[in-house]
Amino acid sequence: MNAVSLLLKENHYTNANRLIQTIGFESFLNELLESAYQEESINHYTFVTGWLVEEETYEKHMLAINLLFHPLCHVKGAYQASVYHVRRCMYLSQQDDLCSLENLLFLNEVPEKVVSDQEAQKVARAILNIKPHHKLAKQVIQHLKKGRN
Repeated sequence: MNAVSLLLKENHYTNANRLIQTIGFESFLNELLESAYQEESINHYTFVTGWLVEEETYEKHMLAINLLFHPLCHVKGAYQASVYHVRRCMYLSQQDDLCSLENLLFLNEVPEKVVSDQEAQKVARAILNIKPHHKLAKQVIQHLKKGRN
């Protein structure tokens, strides 16, 4: 059990914030994700959302997305909750965030299909405006056109 896991398990969120300052943001994120995979606990997401309340940043929303897409994806509503974080990332990056746009395309493909085909098509076009040769965006548009015929 790593240091992050121990702090979160005991609800020592203030100490977790101190640990970030000690070991650095990247190391903390790696430990948090590793711990979330091992424990599959919603506590990790709770910490991140509390952290977002203190100060909203793109990086913290991306961490929430990573938790919801990966170690917590089996939790009911995880993909729906991640849509909020993806949209906040887009807002914070002023809409031209390729990673967030790709995340929206992903959310069109998950079983819950939390992003509609119509929105996915708009997102794919937005991606192509940023990166004209984006393979996935082209595939999504092609796939959605076939679905209409």
